[in-house]
Amino acid sequence: MSDDIEIGIFERVATVTLNRPETLNALTPHMFEILRVELAKLGQDSAVGAVVLKGAGRAFCSGADIRGLDGKRLGRTYEERVASLQEKHEIVYMLHMMPKVTISSIQGPAVGAGLSLALACDIRIASPQASFITGFANVGYSGDFGATYFLSRLVGEARALELFLSSDKIDAERAFAMGILSHLVSGEHLEEETHRQATKFARGPSLAYAAMKRNFAVARGMPLREILDSEALSQIRLSESQDHAEAVAAFIEKRQPAFKGR
Repeated sequence: MSDDIEIGIFERVATVTLNRPETLNALTPHMFEILRVELAKLGQDSAVGAVVLKGAGRAFCSGADIRGLDGKRLGRTYEERVASLQEKHEIVYMLHMMPKVTISSIQGPAVGAGLSLALACDIRIASPQASFITGFANVGYSGDFGATYFLSRLVGEARALELFLSSDKIDAERAFAMGILSHLVSGEHLEEETHRQATKFARGPSLAYAAMKRNFAVARGMPLREILDSEALSQIRLSESQDHAEAVAAFIEKRQPAFKGR
């Protein structure tokens, strides 16, 4: 583990903090590797019900540290550089697809790959100090880490393309109005609201949440008939779970259910 990435688990909530505030949490190759390895572990950890991604200091993440990503300077071939980026892309895939609810808590700028990390999460909570920039055009890039995929689904293809072409800065209020953000709260309440949301999901029906995420993933790429079949399989499987039985009992007994993820 590195001081550049901090991970803590409390009350079934794993908090992953990007910890290079002096660089606005710019991501180094070592940080990418830690995130790839540790997110895979958290995704399989039965003691974790929700994952929060945040940045230290005044920024969420300013993107990749360009000084550490010069593949030509490192003497690598084109194919090697493509393979390396594809490996790093597993980070956003895991944030988006892991069978846990993922939350990005955004208190400042989210730029380039940092924007992608924020968008990959299921829930995106920000304060008015947050801002969002695709930023790729500014460094002669076309975009990576799923920014094209996530942004076009949140704001529509035409608007997403404009944001890529212009690299315009989007403030928090506009981002919320556009659908980029799930919640916009005051700066003093960001940590509190993030904790409230994360704790709620961490205590919730984790098997059902995982199935919901699978269903939505299927829905993005399949026709209606296959979506209906996928939903049927998940629903009947969950009807046999202990969590479902507990939820029914709790409803009858007029109490809160105690989900166990089984």
